[in-house]
Amino acid sequence: MDKKKIKTIFFGAGIFAREILEGIVNYDFLDIVAVVTQPDKPAGRKQELKPCEVKELINEHPEWEFKVYQPVKLKLEAEKILEETKPEFVLVADYSQMIPKSIIDYPKYKCLNVHGSLLPDLRGAVPVPVAILKGYKVTGVTIPIMTPGLDDGDIVVSCELDILPEDTTYSLRLELAQTAVELMEKVLPQWFEGGLKPEPQDQSKATFTYEKDIAKDKARIDGETSIEMADRMIRAFIPWPIAWCEVELNGKRKRVKIHKAEMIKDLQLEPGAFRKHEKNLFLALKDGVLLIHRVQLEGKPIMFGNEALFLANIKLI
Repeated sequence: MDKKKIKTIFFGAGIFAREILEGIVNYDFLDIVAVVTQPDKPAGRKQELKPCEVKELINEHPEWEFKVYQPVKLKLEAEKILEETKPEFVLVADYSQMIPKSIIDYPKYKCLNVHGSLLPDLRGAVPVPVAILKGYKVTGVTIPIMTPGLDDGDIVVSCELDILPEDTTYSLRLELAQTAVELMEKVLPQWFEGGLKPEPQDQSKATFTYEKDIAKDKARIDGETSIEMADRMIRAFIPWPIAWCEVELNGKRKRVKIHKAEMIKDLQLEPGAFRKHEKNLFLALKDGVLLIHRVQLEGKPIMFGNEALFLANIKLI
């Protein structure tokens, strides 16, 4: 006799959610009846409507037969979604809207969240870039039961993951999503059978992350930024907003975005400016230098560092 599949709604929008959806559609114990994602939004200079990462993935798979909802305000459509789908289980990852209590309380097997940190540390919207900015060596995935609060529900399971020296927010989100997919494939069947006991979080150890933590002004590297902090910023702000510094070029203030760089030890260059050394471009800061691999002058395409040697000896403002 075939196993009963659990009627499931997935809520998600960004790249983290995309990777998770792509993994869970292959679970033989889930029947994904609907995906709830964000509305298409204007993007680029022409402000053409662009789907989010999850909707793009769905568009690539016309064979997927589940319903797709893109509510502007989930609270206003929650009742309709529940009535049309009648889920037994809800899974949320990287959705970017608050989940109403009506949805949280509805499913037989609860509403679980996939969160990219080791809760209760780094609750909130941007745990991955903040972990890199803080210099963490380890982070992880936590699956808590959703509540109306902010990532404060009892923990069903968690799993640690090392943060590698070259990890960016983009790469780490992908690694965490893959870890989550593998973890849930093992533990969700146990959850549905009642074989897992959730553990309360230690609320006194909670820390929080907010969208403002990765605002564009937080991504500025200047003459007072340490080499280690600059390295963290460059990695943490990929894919957005991209770490940047400001220079004066031909009498005009220009932003220079740094897309990829590498800390170089045992090399000293006069600090406070871009420098050329052995046909490579470096950014010399007060306590060390960065070898620039990919850089973008305001109004120009992304270039390799050795294609941007015209920046040599240009000082940071």
